[in-house]
Amino acid sequence: MSIPVSAPPAPFDYAARTLASERLELEAIAPGHADLVFDELADPALYTYLGPAPVDAAAMRARFTRIANPHAPTGELWLNYAVRERETGRYVGYMQATVKPDRTAYLAYFVFRRAQRRGIAREACAAVLAHLWHDCAVTTVRIEVDTRNQPSQRLAEALGLARVGGASPTDPVHGAPAWDYVYRLDRPAPGARSA
Repeated sequence: MSIPVSAPPAPFDYAARTLASERLELEAIAPGHADLVFDELADPALYTYLGPAPVDAAAMRARFTRIANPHAPTGELWLNYAVRERETGRYVGYMQATVKPDRTAYLAYFVFRRAQRRGIAREACAAVLAHLWHDCAVTTVRIEVDTRNQPSQRLAEALGLARVGGASPTDPVHGAPAWDYVYRLDRPAPGARSA
C-alpha cells in the first residue's frame, strides 16, 4: 500500500497589499507608480551613499513592472512599496524588503528630500517590520548601511537593530571604495513591543 505524498507548500503564500500606519499608506508597487515617484526618487541627493540615480521614467516603469510581482524568480519574496502620506496624498518615499527563503529579510528605504526629518522613515520602516514579523514569518531583519551614512545608522538603532561585526567592503559608490555596516534584529518574542 502506498501512502500519498503531498507536494511541499510553496516557499511563500503571499498576496501583495497596502500597509498602513498612522500617517502613511504603503502601496504595493505597480508600474504606474513610476510616473508618480520618478522625479523625487531620481533626486541625486538620495544617492550619496548608493549607486547612480535612475535616469528616466521609462526605465523605472520597466523595473517596477518586473518587481510588481512579489514572487521573485529566485524564490525570494520582493516587497516594494510607494509610501504615500494620507493627509496630503503626496508620495513621500519608497520601501523595499527582500525576504529570503530562510525567512531572513533585508530592508531598504528612501524618503524623498521634502519629507525628511519628519519621522517618515521610522514610521514606514516600523510598518514594514510589523508586516514582516506577522504576515511573512520572518525571523531576522538586516539593514546594510554605508559607514558614512549616520542618519541611516541612527534610524536602524532607533528601530531596535544592532550593528553586528565591523565594516565590510561593498560595491564602489561613484567610483570610490565603500564599506557597509550590517544591522540585525531578530523576531521579537510574542508580546514584546516593537519599534
